[in-house]
Amino acid sequence: MEVRPPATQFDRNTGTSTGGYRRKLNTSCWMCRKRKVRCDATADKPCTACNRAGIECRAHPNQLQPVRARRRRAAAQTSPVTVSSPLQAEINPPLNSNLSRFFEAGIISSNWSGFEENGTFRNVYIGTDVANLHHLVQDHDEHEHEHAGSNFLCYPFPAIRDELPWKPHPDMIGRHHYLTAESINDLSSFPVRPVRDALVETYFRDIHPGFPVIDEADFRRRYADPKDPPPLLTFQAILLAAARITDHPQVAASRAMTTATLYRRAKTLFDLRHESDRVDLIQAALHLAWYTENPDTVASNAYYWIGNATRIAFGMALHRTPSLRYVPPQRIRYYRKYKKIWWMLLYSEVMLALEYGRPCMIRAEDFDVGPLEEDEDFKNMDDSEDTLVNRNFCFVLADISLVALDVVSLRAPRGKHPTDLNVERRLGQVAMRIPASHDVWSCQLRLVYNLVVLVVYRTSSEGVAARLCSEAASNILTTFEAMVAQGTLRLCHPQSSITALMGAAIQFAREVRAAVVKGAIVTAISTQGQLERLLVPADALSPYFANIEAVCRLCKSLNERAGMLIRECQAQNSTSLSTSQLPVKASIDWEDIMTNYRMSNVGSGLEIDDWLNDYNIVEC
Repeated sequence: MEVRPPATQFDRNTGTSTGGYRRKLNTSCWMCRKRKVRCDATADKPCTACNRAGIECRAHPNQLQPVRARRRRAAAQTSPVTVSSPLQAEINPPLNSNLSRFFEAGIISSNWSGFEENGTFRNVYIGTDVANLHHLVQDHDEHEHEHAGSNFLCYPFPAIRDELPWKPHPDMIGRHHYLTAESINDLSSFPVRPVRDALVETYFRDIHPGFPVIDEADFRRRYADPKDPPPLLTFQAILLAAARITDHPQVAASRAMTTATLYRRAKTLFDLRHESDRVDLIQAALHLAWYTENPDTVASNAYYWIGNATRIAFGMALHRTPSLRYVPPQRIRYYRKYKKIWWMLLYSEVMLALEYGRPCMIRAEDFDVGPLEEDEDFKNMDDSEDTLVNRNFCFVLADISLVALDVVSLRAPRGKHPTDLNVERRLGQVAMRIPASHDVWSCQLRLVYNLVVLVVYRTSSEGVAARLCSEAASNILTTFEAMVAQGTLRLCHPQSSITALMGAAIQFAREVRAAVVKGAIVTAISTQGQLERLLVPADALSPYFANIEAVCRLCKSLNERAGMLIRECQAQNSTSLSTSQLPVKASIDWEDIMTNYRMSNVGSGLEIDDWLNDYNIVEC
């Protein structure tokens, strides 16, 4: 019988061996396991893929389990030891070699394909020339590869962790103490299929045309495939956005409970960072911002979520014109989605800055993303045309957002003078592009446009400015009334519509006060009538916007105050009433508006209707 020589062990750290027969390993290396390809690594040689990429052929943690088990059994006889679960080791691989792998295997060797994961890459944005990483990469790239002046901004980067399963695993309970087996099961449950289908249709029919941050073709393809469902985080966020406005009877009958349940699931997944693509976090945050969790407008709700989305977008360089050192063939398709997401993110952030008067995280000088293009940017990932999106709405909304961004900068402590930016001229150009029709998207453009006009001119004491503000408030009122008549009020974007409603109410109240002081009772009565008419759309919005209650209270208080001023002026039979003579009882009851407003704490537990807990969505 022939005796085979003993096998020599291959040192994967040094890449050397002493010879011997090749013994094929029974598990894949780290890179092949991650890419889901066959691994031909042997005991004395690295696999072909790692060797071609010039990277270390590391054994997968599962391959080391038998050795670790023997060590644990031996150590258990002498001293106790804390052992992490296999899944925890798989999800959290050693990270201390990522930067060196990026530099040695990527920058030096240019073997970028070694960082590929299922056809995609995790890119690293090297930042502007104030960053250390920028100079480290650019200096070597220019000298070694003769790319001087190319100024690449993004490079493929080694994975920061192994790909996560579609839904959280029970082994995650040890790492996240607040999770239980029941809560993990809840994260991957959905409304029953008929309700779920209705919510998906609602989203793409009523939200997607004016807020295209999801690839419709890719989502529908994966939604129909139980073996490859949409990302769990994105899916829950889409259902949440649709549940807020749908007229499905089952959802409408318990909208508060339904939205609170879906919000809890999406928020928990976001907090867990349960994603395989960081764009999922941006998309989810944009939808979570449409839900009001509590009255806190600083550390939660839209201000919190849009801030998160903006920071992640900056980190992924969504604010920069694409400039990749290595571009896979299919990568160009991602740019279409990224550009649409960026412009919708800019719109959301600017509207919040206008609403609260706070600095905008996005500055005009910090991004160079080009405008949306008709022929290229409205295609799906499969190159099909996205016919659902209202393209003119997106074009005009992006332009209004840019004007609003400059308006916010004008109001900054060190802002420039308004004439320096020609705001009035640009507003006129935008106004010419808003269709004169009364469809839902034209109405929303008019709401946003008149809101910006109101913000620009209400700080001026000039006669023309006062007239423009009055016209803007009146246009906001008539636009809301048209949407109420058409039954499209539920489709309003939360940030811009509520801000416009409140701005118009304040403007009407200001005009009533000014008219009473001048003794123009007829004008005051007419303006109060407009303020009273504004209560109708405010009440109509209440089933769809949880935070509208405070605005409704404000509108009612302003209306009561206006009526009291008019009656007091008539009782005194005076043609002139100074500001100091205004009745004390006419003051606004801020305590009633702000402190008595409480969000109901619904959906905080797991005791919810059975139709919201369907687990049969993917094939196990």
